[in-house]
Amino acid sequence: MSPLELQQVTAGLQREVKQAERRLAEVLATGGSSRTHRQASIELNELNSKLLLLQDRLKVA
Repeated sequence: MSPLELQQVTAGLQREVKQAERRLAEVLATGGSSRTHRQASIELNELNSKLLLLQDRLKVA
């Protein structure tokens, strides 16, 4: 994967992270169920992990 492609994928993941953060904030603000909170937290953690891996690959590339 070229550095440009990595940057594009990273930008896409950053958008997904922002959306997941908004969903988690909504769950917390509305007092959603613990299951919904847990799912939103897991999604956010998974996206952040992917984003960190891509950022590390960009530094190397």
